[in-house]
Amino acid sequence: MIIFVETKPFGRAWASPIFNTANMRVLPILIGTLSLIWLLSMGALPGLAQKKDKKEGKEQKENKLQDEADNELNQQLMEELADLDRVNTEYQFTEGMQYFLLADYPKAIKSFESCLKLAPENAAVHYQIGQCYFKQGKYVEALKYGQEALNRNKTNKYYFLLVAETYQKQEKYADAERIYTTMLANVAGTSDYAYDLANVMFMQGKYREVIKVYDELEQKEGPDEKLIMRKQKLYLTLDNLTGAIKEGEKLIDTNPEDPEYHLALVDLLIRNERKEEAKKMLDVLAQRFPNEPRIRLFKSELLGSEGNLASQLNEMEAAFANSALGVEDRVKMLAGFFEGMKTVEQKAFGLKLAESTAKFFPDDAQVQSLYGAYLSENGRVVDARNAYLKAVKQDGNNFQLWVSVVQLDLQLKDYQGLAKHTEDALEFFPNQAAFWFYNGTAHYLNRKYEEAIEPLEQSKLYAASDQTMLYQIHAQLGDAFNGLKQYDRSDNAYEEALKYKPDDRIVINNWSYYLSLRKQKLDKAKEMSAKLVQWEPDNATYLDTYGWVLYVAGEYKNALVYLEKAAKSSESGTILEHYGDVLFKLGRAEEAFVQWQKAKKTGAGLTQFIDRKIAEKKLYE
Repeated sequence: MIIFVETKPFGRAWASPIFNTANMRVLPILIGTLSLIWLLSMGALPGLAQKKDKKEGKEQKENKLQDEADNELNQQLMEELADLDRVNTEYQFTEGMQYFLLADYPKAIKSFESCLKLAPENAAVHYQIGQCYFKQGKYVEALKYGQEALNRNKTNKYYFLLVAETYQKQEKYADAERIYTTMLANVAGTSDYAYDLANVMFMQGKYREVIKVYDELEQKEGPDEKLIMRKQKLYLTLDNLTGAIKEGEKLIDTNPEDPEYHLALVDLLIRNERKEEAKKMLDVLAQRFPNEPRIRLFKSELLGSEGNLASQLNEMEAAFANSALGVEDRVKMLAGFFEGMKTVEQKAFGLKLAESTAKFFPDDAQVQSLYGAYLSENGRVVDARNAYLKAVKQDGNNFQLWVSVVQLDLQLKDYQGLAKHTEDALEFFPNQAAFWFYNGTAHYLNRKYEEAIEPLEQSKLYAASDQTMLYQIHAQLGDAFNGLKQYDRSDNAYEEALKYKPDDRIVINNWSYYLSLRKQKLDKAKEMSAKLVQWEPDNATYLDTYGWVLYVAGEYKNALVYLEKAAKSSESGTILEHYGDVLFKLGRAEEAFVQWQKAKKTGAGLTQFIDRKIAEKKLYE
C-alpha cells in the first residue's frame, strides 16, 4: 500500500541604535584651471567646506571666528609661498585637486606630495593627502597626515575631524573622544560636534557621560524631542527608571496637546510594572482625549493582566470600532492577541477584530495576512487562503505569505491550486527549493508525472546541503519516475533518498510495494518490507505491504498471516481486496468473495478487476 511522503519544510512563523555613526565630512572644492592665489582668496586652502548639519531642522552658519581663522591661515600660506616657484606649486596643487575630484587618489597624492616638497610646513596640503588616504581606507596613513596637519594648525576644525573620524574607523573610540573634546574646548563654532563626541562615548559604553553631553546641549539649545528620546533610552539602558520617566514628562511638555507622548509614558510605566500610575494617567487622558482609541487599548491590556477578561475584551472591541485607530496599532494588537489566545472564545473574538480591521484596510497586506491567520485558527481554511491571496497581491515579495498559501493548499488537498500558487510564488522567489519541490509535488499528485520531473529536478539545484529537503525531493522523484514507468531512474531516486534517511519508512514502504507491483527485485522488496513489520508490527499499511510482497512471491500462507492481521485493523479498500485475493489463492473462495464486497463498499484504492471478481467470484489479476 502506497503512502504519500509527508513534507513539512515550512513551519508557522510570525513577523511583527540610539545613535547613528557620524557621516564622514568631506571638504568639497571645485577646481578648474584656476590660479592658486584665487583658490586661497576663496578659502579653499584650508577651510572651505559645508558645515555638517548635525541638528535636524535648524540652519547652520559658519562661526565668524572660524572664518577669521581660515582667512588668517590663507594669508599665512600666501606669505609662505611668496618666494617659491608659484607657477609650479599652483600647477601641482590644482592637478592634485582635479585628481581628487575624479577619485583618482593615488595620482592626487603624487601631485600633493610634489606640492608638499615646496611647502613642507603647510597644514592644508598635509590635510589633503590625509583625505586621499582616508578615501582609500588607508587609515594608518590618513591618521599620519591628518595629525601632521593638526600639529601645524590647532584652530581648523576640519583637521580635528579628519583625525577623529580616522580613529573612529579604526574603532579607537577613546582617541576619537580625546580629539573631539579638545576641538570643542578650543575651536570656536564646533558645538554641533558634541553629537559626535556623544557617539564615540556611547561606543565605549559611557552612557552617563553621554547623558551629560546631551544635558549641556539641551541647556544651550533648549528642549529637543529627539535628544530627549535618546536620553530616555539611555536611562533605560542604565536601569534608571526615574530618569527615564522624567525625560518622558519632558517630552509631554514639548507638546502637551498631542496624546502621543502621554501614551508613550503610559507604555513605559506599564512595561516597568508601574501599573497604578499608568491607570491614573489613563483616567486623566480619557477625559482629556475622549476620542483617542489607544487609551482603550492600554486599558484593555491592564485589565487583561488583572484577569478581568470580559472588561478587557470590551475595551478592545470599543477601540477597534473607532475608525481613528490606525493600522499599525491594530496590527500590533492583533498580532499580540493571536500569540496569546488559547480558547475557542478568544479565537472567535480575535477573528471579529481582524474582520473589522480587514474591512477598514482591505488593501493592506499585513492586515490581510493577520485576517488569514485568524480565519485559519477558526477553521475557515478556504477563507483564510483567500485572505492570504489578497495579501500576496499587495506584497508578492513576502516569502512567509506564500508559505501560508502553500500550507493551506496542502491542507485543502487542492493540488491544482498548489500547482498554480507555487508557480506564482516562483515568479518572486525563483531560487527557493521548497516552491520548486511543491510545484513538482502538485503535478505528481495531479498524476501529471512528466510535468512533475522538471520542477523536482530544479529543486535539487537550490536545496544545496539541506538533507531533509534533498530526501524529500529524491523520494518524490522516485514516485514520479515510477509513475512514468522509468523504473531504473525510480530505483536510483529511492536509493538516493535512503542515503539521507537510511531507515525512512515511507520510502521503504513505497519502494517495496512498487517492486511487488512490477514483480521485480522481490528479494530486495521482501528484505525491506520485513523491516517495516519489525519496526511497527501493528501498522496495517506496513503489514499489507509485506503481505503483498509475499503474495507476489507466491508465499501465500505467509502472506495470509500479515494480510489477515492488516484487514482486521483497517477498513482500507486496498487491504481488504488484497486479503480477498490471498484467501482465493488458498482455496477459500467464499471468504474471498466477502472481502471483495467489503472492499467495494469503501470505494477507494481498488483495482480495475474488483467488479469482475465480485460478479464472477473469481480472481483476476
